[in-house]
Amino acid sequence: MKSGNRYAICFAIVLAALTLTCTNVQAAVSSFNQAINMAGKQRMLTQRIVKNYILIGMDVDRDNAKEQLMLDIAAFEQQLEDLFQFSKSSEAKSKLQKVKALWAPFRSLAMKKPTREGATRLLKLDDELLSKTDSVVIQLQSESGTKSAKIVNVSGRQRMLTQRIAKYYLSNAWEVRREDDTSHMELAVQDFKNAMQELKAYEKNSGAVTKMLNLVDANWAMFERNYSENNGEYIPLLVSISSNTILTTMDKVTDIYASQDGNK
Repeated sequence: MKSGNRYAICFAIVLAALTLTCTNVQAAVSSFNQAINMAGKQRMLTQRIVKNYILIGMDVDRDNAKEQLMLDIAAFEQQLEDLFQFSKSSEAKSKLQKVKALWAPFRSLAMKKPTREGATRLLKLDDELLSKTDSVVIQLQSESGTKSAKIVNVSGRQRMLTQRIAKYYLSNAWEVRREDDTSHMELAVQDFKNAMQELKAYEKNSGAVTKMLNLVDANWAMFERNYSENNGEYIPLLVSISSNTILTTMDKVTDIYASQDGNK
């Protein structure tokens, strides 16, 4: 049996176990804010899966990256099922069906032994999958009719941007380069900075949220130094860790926004 096939079979066995473990662990979605938060996490997972695929291929923090990748695949599938159960409109269900159709080939490739050629193909699939997951968030925000839905979306999108920036950095470090990736990374950086200003200006911020946003600012400064000031040398592990640190804090912030009364 070829090593690539053995890798895929072992990966699938572990993933099946993780999927069973994850099933029904997360509470059912009961509000639009929660659904927007969950759909926003799907955007992030598309980016983190590719990031960890590349880390595995580079043999950087390989065991942790492999475990996170498997957990993310299991989480994406469970969340997709939860969103289907929550959504009632034909528009939302149609957009989720498009995500499901794109997810199948993306998942299959992400589970294979990483190669540069595979990374190039995964990045291409990822572009469209991210777009479709984002369309689900926008649809749910539109249907919610609440004032707080937008801030949940904006905050949740920050999680995705941290992984998107790290993904582009790592793909460049692994010499998986595409023509527009540099400009896409620069746009992601600017989007993150603009959204931080919007979040800090939100009039409903609690003291706890303000404190966490200030922490994100401090961690962002370190993250920005790591991915931009390396004197021509790449530091993939530090960039990955920095991106995850910001992601963790932004996830907490978004959960707080999502728990607020939808009319606020």
